[in-house]
Amino acid sequence: MSALAVMLFGCGDGSNGLDGKIGSAGAAGATGAAGVAGVAGVAGVAGVAGANGTPGQPGATGATGATGATGATGQPGPPGTSAAAPVADANSALKPLPELALTKYINPFLGTKQQPGGTHPGNTAPAATLPFGMVSFGPDTDITHEYYSSGSGYNYDSNMINYFSMTRISGPGCRSGGTLPIMPTMLASQLTSSSNLVMRQSSNTFDHKDESASPGYYKVKTKDGIVTELTATARSGFARFTYPDKTKAILVIDATQNNSMTGVSAQIWQDPADASGFYGKTTNKFNCGGSYDVYFYIQSDSAYATAPRFINNSGTLVLNFDLSKSAGSSAAVKIGLSYVSPANALRNLKKENPGFDFAKTRRQADATWNTRLNTIQVDASGNSNDALTQFYTAFYHAMSGPTLFSDVDGSYIGLDKQRHQTDTYKDKTGALVRRNHYTTFSIWDTYRSLGAMHAWLFRDEAADMAQSLVSDAVQCGAFPHWADANVDDVPMEGDHAPMLLASLQAFGATRFDSSTALTYMKRAAFGLSTDWPQWPACNGNPAFGRNIAGTAQGNMPDYLKLGYVAEGSDASGIHTGSLTIEGANRDFAIGSFINNLAAGDATADDKKNAAALLTRGENWKHLFNQDSKVMAVKDLSGNWASPSQDDGYHEGTAAQYLWAIPHDLSKIVAALGGNAAAVQRLDTLFSISAKAGTPSGLTLDSSRLNGGENSNDFYMGNEPGFASPWAYNWTGMPSRAQFLLPQIMAATFSNKPEGLPGNDDVGATSGWYVWASLGLYPMIPGVPGLTMATPQFSSVTLQLADGKRLLIKRDGNAAFVKNLKVNGKDWNSTWLPLSKVQAGGTLDFSVSDKPTSWGQASTPPSGASGNFSQSP
Repeated sequence: MSALAVMLFGCGDGSNGLDGKIGSAGAAGATGAAGVAGVAGVAGVAGVAGANGTPGQPGATGATGATGATGATGQPGPPGTSAAAPVADANSALKPLPELALTKYINPFLGTKQQPGGTHPGNTAPAATLPFGMVSFGPDTDITHEYYSSGSGYNYDSNMINYFSMTRISGPGCRSGGTLPIMPTMLASQLTSSSNLVMRQSSNTFDHKDESASPGYYKVKTKDGIVTELTATARSGFARFTYPDKTKAILVIDATQNNSMTGVSAQIWQDPADASGFYGKTTNKFNCGGSYDVYFYIQSDSAYATAPRFINNSGTLVLNFDLSKSAGSSAAVKIGLSYVSPANALRNLKKENPGFDFAKTRRQADATWNTRLNTIQVDASGNSNDALTQFYTAFYHAMSGPTLFSDVDGSYIGLDKQRHQTDTYKDKTGALVRRNHYTTFSIWDTYRSLGAMHAWLFRDEAADMAQSLVSDAVQCGAFPHWADANVDDVPMEGDHAPMLLASLQAFGATRFDSSTALTYMKRAAFGLSTDWPQWPACNGNPAFGRNIAGTAQGNMPDYLKLGYVAEGSDASGIHTGSLTIEGANRDFAIGSFINNLAAGDATADDKKNAAALLTRGENWKHLFNQDSKVMAVKDLSGNWASPSQDDGYHEGTAAQYLWAIPHDLSKIVAALGGNAAAVQRLDTLFSISAKAGTPSGLTLDSSRLNGGENSNDFYMGNEPGFASPWAYNWTGMPSRAQFLLPQIMAATFSNKPEGLPGNDDVGATSGWYVWASLGLYPMIPGVPGLTMATPQFSSVTLQLADGKRLLIKRDGNAAFVKNLKVNGKDWNSTWLPLSKVQAGGTLDFSVSDKPTSWGQASTPPSGASGNFSQSP
């Protein structure tokens, strides 16, 4: 019997066409010989698929292949033997807990508006998407298009929709996305006009009372009465438009504009084999970097009252739906997306959403989200709806990136602009699984805590994310800095990917090429060598620092020679203070990465390098002024200098960055003059003071907990401050952290559109909130351990990999820890080695209304000589 032949076409611009005909089925091959004992014969090979079509032409018919029948099963083999009886592991046999209904606690509008007096909005969006999905299908409102404004394309303060589009970044400081805008209309003149009359028009207004969203779904009724509903799969979007007048059901699809640009060179073609199908190519731009190509395939479910029209040099498509014979007044459109070819866009669409059942696709999206959210189950009893909504929306946002970049067949266009295929691996059942390749790596933001969360809770995806970074390095020459699609840019100045990789490894995502990762880490850390006689750079972007005078050396020469980045010389336009700190953090993380490798994977030289890098983690000392006890900057001669950029610290101040060196806090405390001096410095940062008559004996000014990047107050809205509240655990005063954390959460987060203290940065800020709610924090990048404070819920269950569970319980509603039992044993330390709970377990907190001495006597490990596996 012949296989179905499908005629699909190439693009006129020379990009990959749609697939050629599939080869007819081969004749049956001879029956395979009987297998060896216990093994079945091997089936014959199927016919080979046709090659991709050349531009504008059908693909060639595939060659016929012979399909062999499966061989007969061989005789059973002899019974196996075992050296020892299997040991039952009750915890490993746990089945997933029954799912709770959790999507009801998601508020997709949280973070879409700037806080009064705040510095930046959360820049989230109420788009329809899946966890780590390629597509984020949602509204793009009328926005200012300033550099930091509404990077997701949506701002709650706007009541005008420019269009609906397929992609966006959640929470960024740089704009991107807005791919393939679409807009329904009843404007009859659009049917004859040669221009797009309906997008970016003041008539497209709406009221928030006519707008709603939930995980995987968005709905709005605009003032013209048209109802737009959107849902999504991982790589496709699905739209349903309901028109109040079914005789004026028009849809405009415009590939010539996006969030960042108008006048884009783009084309849309009709599929000659399918009157309802259209495919094409457009270009998008990452406002922190360069541009990239996007391909799409569009299908509609309705006939047309008039022939489809192509305007703007075939970059805009106008559809006029014929709903006269329809029982309702709705038309639906599906769009598959790919960064490889139109053929792959169609392949993604067919694989993920083959039908035209909008309600079913929406239900599947909701179910996918609900399963993911059940990774953390909070006991709802005694908790307000707001508390649960804030927590689960934060967890929801923590899955907004990195995002899928490869197609269903594993292909993607790499940072070298060449087509690549992801490899395969065998899962725990022995099944062959193809990896996914990921992008949207906002690494300066996410390396501090989000990577550890992904690795611990979503191990398989996190391992693919790690391998994606390694593959990126191979393709472009060094690890990327901020990767969007297949573009890298350097909005921040350090070398952050090694820290993210080290955390992914430390928290269990080890299924990636760690040997190649280490090769690129060593090049980044040590620069020129006999086996690599060039400065490491990703497509010309230096691994460390900024590109100076067209070279790839960045700021490495100063750093390697002096131990710090100096003002002057190769430091023009650089924040030398924060870059030095980033270098020390990176060095410590690479040293930790080497020490965490499996036995035999690190050579003796690697171990020597690890020791040297852990010591280089103290490079911050070069910029610590012993007289004034503050961080500063120096010139090439080692003299204190005036900073050329701000106060020498990027998106922060020296006062804030002092605590952004989490691996060496014991030495920082000592440099400040001991515990009392360190507590005083932290109290000043957080505006904490004594107050008699309160249970805690303390008070603070909550208005100073989000001071901004030019303030000497704490700044919750940006990543350098994430570790600061937890630093009290290293000062002998952990009760201060227990007092402070819920104050920060209450003052700077809420269940409102303005509910985030700053850019969410692909879930980084939301991830911090999740950790703080659990009373845990992965303080040191690359170190498998957590520091602890009071959990904010009475009972939380984390469902870990391989069916493991961690149960966190609190025996009352109070702020301070009185004692803790870890797996039933007393634990008088704020440090928890991950090994104690990696395979599940219990954390039982007993709490008090007043500060206690719990954790004071056992200072957490720190520095090059720290024993991070220590128990109290």
